[in-house]
Amino acid sequence: MCCYQGKISLPGLHHIPQPLYNLFTANDPISRAFHNHILFYNNSLAMTSTGKRTDYTVNQGGGAPYSYVLCGELIHQAGSVLPLPNYDPIYSQLYIHDTKHAANYCLSRHNRQNSDYPLDNYTLNLLQGILHESHPAIPLYQQALERTVNMPPDQHFSISLHFDQNCDR
Repeated sequence: MCCYQGKISLPGLHHIPQPLYNLFTANDPISRAFHNHILFYNNSLAMTSTGKRTDYTVNQGGGAPYSYVLCGELIHQAGSVLPLPNYDPIYSQLYIHDTKHAANYCLSRHNRQNSDYPLDNYTLNLLQGILHESHPAIPLYQQALERTVNMPPDQHFSISLHFDQNCDR
């Protein structure tokens, strides 16, 4: 029954970077704050937006674990490689900047929107550094910037992925 009767072999999992492992397993003030605000760190460092319609009625009243319920189709919106003029970079646009500037953008945007739950500068920089060292997509974003930054407007284009409805996505 499992793995199509042995015909499918999944690769082994990558080892979690030690600083990230420490954030998850330690019981110091920084790790506890990370545990309590992990959703905000995740949102601040996301490379795409899910473009979803969320059902908030499941969590009404509290008393149970947080549930994230999506309704309808799930899409990933990455946006343009470069931010619009006079806008801060968001999502994948953050990963074409050096880590210090990107962390400052994340912190300022998050803290403007969620002043009751400020992010820790040290933790955000740590997480962002881990992403830059280990995430395979970040060099692709940086390469996209290098190829498009001086591109004339008549050569700009959009890329979108469409899946065959009859295939496993």
